Amino acid sequence: MLQPATGRIGNFDSEHDSDAKVHELMNNTRWGGYRSAITDRELVSNRQLDPSTRRARSVHNYCGTDWTTANSQCTIPCPDGESTWCPDGQNCFADVTSCPGMVISSTAEGTTWSPETSINNADGGTETAGFGQVNMPISQQTATVSSVSAALPAHCPNTPQVSIGYYQSWARYRTCHPVSPSSIDAKGLTHVIYSFAGIQNGRLDAYNGVVDEYSAYAEFNKIRSQGVKTLIAVGGWTFDQSLFTQVASSAESRSIFAQSCVDFMRTHGFDGLDIDWEYPVSRQGTPQDYDNLVLLSRSLREAFGTQYLLTIAIPASVDKLSQGYDMSNLKLYMDWMHVMSYDIYGSWDENAGSNTDMGYISNTVEYLLNYMDSSQLVLGLASYGRSMALVDGECTIAGCPIKGGAITGCSGELGFIPYFELKESYIDTKMYESMLFNEATGSMEMVVPVDNGGKVWISLDVEQSWKVKQEFAMDK
Repeated sequence: MLQPATGRIGNFDSEHDSDAKVHELMNNTRWGGYRSAITDRELVSNRQLDPSTRRARSVHNYCGTDWTTANSQCTIPCPDGESTWCPDGQNCFADVTSCPGMVISSTAEGTTWSPETSINNADGGTETAGFGQVNMPISQQTATVSSVSAALPAHCPNTPQVSIGYYQSWARYRTCHPVSPSSIDAKGLTHVIYSFAGIQNGRLDAYNGVVDEYSAYAEFNKIRSQGVKTLIAVGGWTFDQSLFTQVASSAESRSIFAQSCVDFMRTHGFDGLDIDWEYPVSRQGTPQDYDNLVLLSRSLREAFGTQYLLTIAIPASVDKLSQGYDMSNLKLYMDWMHVMSYDIYGSWDENAGSNTDMGYISNTVEYLLNYMDSSQLVLGLASYGRSMALVDGECTIAGCPIKGGAITGCSGELGFIPYFELKESYIDTKMYESMLFNEATGSMEMVVPVDNGGKVWISLDVEQSWKVKQEFAMDK
């Protein structure tokens, strides 16, 4: 049985979203032998791009002596997240949401970037629109899923159910429904993951070395008194992925990193580590990453023993998986793996498509089941929408041409709208032209008119489509 689903608490506010608990339903049971004939690219539209080929994204990266300074001054951008853009004594800080956004494009020839521009939105205000493609950092994603009661299929053993949620550490800084570590309601959860930590001098440490995070860890780990276990996630989309390559490259560096993880968890009170390497080999990596990720995982497991949990987030892309992940051996050292089954389509593509397309998810699952038992798989669910500007207001279904992102949510990211904001601003108020369930993709499609006469297409999930994905997992 597949385990649904990854929950990002940072975009959840129980006061404003009481119908949807942010958590991860992980029924640690066998999934069964599900197989699909759908190929990796047979999706809503054959004209769309495979997510593994994306090279553009919207970012808010700026230099500073610390995150607070970078967020308040917004002086020197560091688009690709590298501190080489910064003066001596400063580092590059990601998710500096008070500063203007920029669109970064990476190619074999190098990295280019351009500022985002403004367009009118449906409420008469202004939103940002980038020049070209946009790819939201994975670290900005959220996943929410409501609790459902479902009997286990007869072929599934009656093993314990685990519910997991991610906490976005930067959610405490946003202006809309901020979430501090102390405000987390862990009711219904068994595990909560703090995202993200980083790597400093080959050792696990606070993200970008921001020591203010230490007090946040202490505040966060007070939720253990609610009866949950906590993990620290290292990495994320905006992280310098080459740091993973470095710590995994030799027996000595792996041993140093593994011991630093034990020291870090012991010092700050975590129960485990979640690896968010995005992605070995194919992104800021080397061919050796394929073998070295397994060796790193083995070193971590040897250092952790049974005292600490070890998990990993993996992409919902067969291309990425086959290039960078030796699943047959990686599974030997992981307690479970999170399948990031979202961001399948978005404003970076040429045509509208589902953020959580079931055909694509099924194909990824088929691949994974060739290498591992389903009891180690966790299906990620998204509680955010992807907004796309339609080229033709008369063509408003999946597969229609788009021209980049459209509505910017309160998170400040173009084309990314948290579920609670979709619910408050559009669903509850019925401020949309249409909202339909697409049986082929297992997700919702909303069309919203804007002041300039155009229309915006939004892919999202609600109770109905979350239940489809949950039942898919339970049945398999």
